[in-house]
Amino acid sequence: MAAPVMREHALRRFLNKAYVADHAAAVYAAAYFVWMLLRTPGTAATEIISVFAFVPLGLAIGWACWRVGRVPALDRRTRLAWYLLSLSALSLWTTGNLWSLYLLVVNPQHSPAWLDIIEPLNSLLAIAAYLLFPTRTSKPGSRQRARLDVALIVVAGFVLAFHFGVRTMFSQAAPVWGYTVALMVVDWVMFVSAAVGVIQKRDATIRIVLAILLAAHTSSLIGNYWLSDMARYRVGDAVDALWFLAWVLKWAAARVAWHRHRLGLVREDDQADEPGLGFRASVFANVMVGGVFGLLVIQLLGGDRKFLELMGISTLAMVVLLSLRQVAALAENRRLFAAQLAQEARFRSLVHNASDLVLVVDGSGVISYVSPSGVRMFGDHPALRIGARITDLFPLEDAAPLATTPGGIPAGTLHVLTRVETASGEWRDVEVISTDQREDPAVAGMVFTCRDITERRALERKLMHAQKLDAVGRLAGGLAHDLNNVLAAIRGYAELLADELPAGTSAAADLRNIQEASDKASGITKKLLGLSRNQSVQRGTLNLNDVVRGLQPILRQLLTDRIEVRLELDPDAGLVKADLGQMEQVLVNLATNARDAMPAGGLLRVRTANVSIGDDRGKTCTIPPGDYVTLAVTDEGVGMSADVQARVFEPFFTTRPEERGMGLGLPMVREIVEETGGCVTVESKPGRGSTFTVLLPRLGDATKSSSKVPAVEGQTTQTGFVLLVDDEESVRTVARRILQRRGYRVVEAPGGVEALAIAEDMSVPIDVLLTDMVMPGMHGRDLIERFKAIRPDVPVVCVSGFADDNDAAADLGSSVIALVTKPFSSDTLMRALSKIGSR
Repeated sequence: MAAPVMREHALRRFLNKAYVADHAAAVYAAAYFVWMLLRTPGTAATEIISVFAFVPLGLAIGWACWRVGRVPALDRRTRLAWYLLSLSALSLWTTGNLWSLYLLVVNPQHSPAWLDIIEPLNSLLAIAAYLLFPTRTSKPGSRQRARLDVALIVVAGFVLAFHFGVRTMFSQAAPVWGYTVALMVVDWVMFVSAAVGVIQKRDATIRIVLAILLAAHTSSLIGNYWLSDMARYRVGDAVDALWFLAWVLKWAAARVAWHRHRLGLVREDDQADEPGLGFRASVFANVMVGGVFGLLVIQLLGGDRKFLELMGISTLAMVVLLSLRQVAALAENRRLFAAQLAQEARFRSLVHNASDLVLVVDGSGVISYVSPSGVRMFGDHPALRIGARITDLFPLEDAAPLATTPGGIPAGTLHVLTRVETASGEWRDVEVISTDQREDPAVAGMVFTCRDITERRALERKLMHAQKLDAVGRLAGGLAHDLNNVLAAIRGYAELLADELPAGTSAAADLRNIQEASDKASGITKKLLGLSRNQSVQRGTLNLNDVVRGLQPILRQLLTDRIEVRLELDPDAGLVKADLGQMEQVLVNLATNARDAMPAGGLLRVRTANVSIGDDRGKTCTIPPGDYVTLAVTDEGVGMSADVQARVFEPFFTTRPEERGMGLGLPMVREIVEETGGCVTVESKPGRGSTFTVLLPRLGDATKSSSKVPAVEGQTTQTGFVLLVDDEESVRTVARRILQRRGYRVVEAPGGVEALAIAEDMSVPIDVLLTDMVMPGMHGRDLIERFKAIRPDVPVVCVSGFADDNDAAADLGSSVIALVTKPFSSDTLMRALSKIGSR
């Protein structure tokens, strides 16, 4: 199948229009060389065919060079150089082919003198083109070798140009010395500039072109040398084949350049300056030097002593240059060897000290290299040794992608998350990235980079756990809000019914029980709001003894049957200023921590006491001197070491299994206590339990609760016009009936848009806006701001239970005169409205 495909590809390429000119040129050249084998020298037909065979060559090569100069991708210097080569071909065609045609057709006895004068013009144009082609720069350390190679080419080029060019002119009967010397210099410079360009030009295409042109110059010089040894030259002699070959090579040079540009074979790095590129020696310098030595040997063996001194001096100069070149090469090699050693040492140090493990695995899956970091990461693992199989290092389910073929490993790049068992038996999470470098002889294998990501994966899992808790908290907050609306309706209807029944009846008692159950359910919603971080923080005066006693039933349910709870409460413990929900959360978190520390059960003691801390407070945390109330929780658990105690309050730090907690309980305790103005300390020893002590500033006297919206005692009967806004119809109904029973006139609105429409109707007298804060469509804060723009003198009472809404209401300043938390009683609602007075 491969041979027909290759034949078809060759046929398509042969028929490509881009190669038509090359096919025609190949046929023309082949016909000429065949004719050279069959010709009869000296006949008139041979002379005519020989002359006319050269006529199209100069024009064709001039056109080919001009076409290369028209390539759009060329820079200005390269384009101009190709135009000069086109003019050089036309100049040689004029002084050579047209001259021969003139002598044959017009005047066989006389040739124009001006043709001899402009004969060197083609060489001068070619030299200018060679010099115009951009040259690449070498590294400073390689420039000396480059200069020596150029010097060798200059000397060798001079000898070759002299031997094959000028020497032939000295054999003439009456040479014109000035003209002869000029031709010698031109031939020498043209030959040398082409040879130097082969090793120094920037563009790889131009280097190839100059190599072909150098061969063309050599063919032409050999033809001239051959001509000098001929007794008589006739048009159509065999020497014409060398000159014809020179033209063919020039055509090939132009066409090679054009096709390389057309096919995109000129790489971008070939066309750009490469200041950091080192000098790359060419074989041309050695070939030319070898040719000169060969000519010298041939001349000596042939007994030719002509110009022997000049040949000897040139040879001696080349020997000196070769010696200097060898010295420079040795110095350069020493520098390169030292640089290579330094580079290898640097990379060896990088690999040896890298935190990642680097493995090289051959095509059969056997480890051929292990970086020293493997011992640091996984210990002396038997699977991390040269000769072991890569699949023995990972679990079977993860090793499958690394060996998908029976006898080897897959090509390409792999990215696998897996685990590795250390020498001590611990499993570590590892990220494996492989790169296929089996084609690189310096590596000859797959390179596996293994990174220990155990800590990162642990943090990711903790973050995911925290995100889940945050989602649960948001869900709990939403449920608590909806439940508060239901509880507000239940409690309100029960209270309304209780007011209509005679006191002391069983129905009235049942309704009071319903109200108490609603209040207990309200306590549950407060805990849900605390979990969602949406519970309002209202610090007031608290007695820690009351907080502990109130949570005692919950603590008994939270702890196991094997744990005994003992309360040691100081009856004289002072009051503190804190939020009740937060203090309950602190106690629950400390009790939960103590429970986990006593898996086999034990005694849990909760104590309160008054303490005074002076300037020498010793091991206590950084709090100012003064009087404090302590809440201490002591367990008889496993205790903690000094290292664990130092990190016990760090977020996400825990000594428990991951599925039993994420290490946020104690950090939350510390945050709450410090926000309250106190501190928390821990004392523990391994095997002797732990004591967590919370210190809160003690108040000087038993002041009343100081929430953001202070309560107003007593029941009142008021009159006025209330704009009631709530999206829950049941809550609006209960609130409306409570307000109407207390003498208020009420207009209802299910949302902010409807409420603003009522407010814009100035015929409706509004004495107070009573609005819920959490409503679909328009939030209570937006409603209040837009309402105050319409009725700036009307006070506002807010109803909600979220901490964010409480903060939003507080930010509105004097616009909000009271905040009522759901579920509310009629007395609570009336106390809030009593602040506005009658209107």
